[in-house]
Amino acid sequence: MYHVGYQSASLKTITQAAGVSKGCLYHHFENKQALGYAVLDELFADLVAELWSGVVDAEAPVEAIIGTLEQTVRELTGESLRFGCPISNLAQEMSPLDEGFRARVEKVHGDWHRWLVDAFENARRKGQVDAKCDSSALASLVMATAQGAKGLAKSAQDPEIYAEAISGLVAYLRSIRR
Repeated sequence: MYHVGYQSASLKTITQAAGVSKGCLYHHFENKQALGYAVLDELFADLVAELWSGVVDAEAPVEAIIGTLEQTVRELTGESLRFGCPISNLAQEMSPLDEGFRARVEKVHGDWHRWLVDAFENARRKGQVDAKCDSSALASLVMATAQGAKGLAKSAQDPEIYAEAISGLVAYLRSIRR
């Protein structure tokens, strides 16, 4: 699904890549749609949580966000550069076509947004950022910059595009610290 898209991924290709029979696949998943939903619900949601949920309770939340962003720059190589963000890929491909996919992508993005909002609010309570900062707008800025820059880097097959955008975002985040 990551390499060719959800719609183009045949069950034969999926079972061969997983090293399982179709019977085994159907034992766990009613159909390809159920498998796609499980990938979002269990795999991608957990990956986003692993990457972003820890920023909420960090001693220095803005620094934790910056550290996570810088980590994503280091990790944008090889397959992740070539194929981009699997969640964004599914969102773009399937959200207009399947409400179940759209809702699941929205939940993953909603969780990520909430963790960022909570982290910025935590930073405000600690006096680490200006009290006038709009935590929701900052969270949306972080998400939109990261996702948009990853899409541009994928299109150009150039990780420097992502690195440059994240560098600008990091500079901005550092400027709002107290």
